[in-house]
Amino acid sequence: MGFLSAFSNFGSIGSTSKWAIKMYDEIKSKNKKLKPNEIFLKMIQIRYSSSPLGNNEYGLDFTQHMLDYSKQMPGIAGLVIEILNVEAELYKNEPKFIGEMIKPIFNKLEDTDLTNKEKYGHLKKAPGGYDSTWSTHIYNFISRVSGR
Repeated sequence: MGFLSAFSNFGSIGSTSKWAIKMYDEIKSKNKKLKPNEIFLKMIQIRYSSSPLGNNEYGLDFTQHMLDYSKQMPGIAGLVIEILNVEAELYKNEPKFIGEMIKPIFNKLEDTDLTNKEKYGHLKKAPGGYDSTWSTHIYNFISRVSGR
């Protein structure tokens, strides 16, 4: 694991990944009939119920975006990335660093017994855990929020 991956693993990327996997497992164990995206919606409701995100500097409502986007979230990896886009502005990082930064998300997901659909949704997992599909997903964040 490179320095950037190791650093990310202990920062918001690692802690958000751990939270998402744990919360997903808890909700799933209590509601076995829920589909992954229904679980993502519950997770978002729990995460932002006491502290909504509100609008950013562009007037975009991130809390509503997260609730709406839960219906098409590409797996837990997509959920974690979207949370990091909203809370830590992941999408503002240089493309040459993103792959190493998000590697802990994929590593943690690979250590679970979840299905690939639960982990990665329709985007699938690339060999090594990262490819341009995930980069495109990260950098299209503002267009998803704004509907452009």
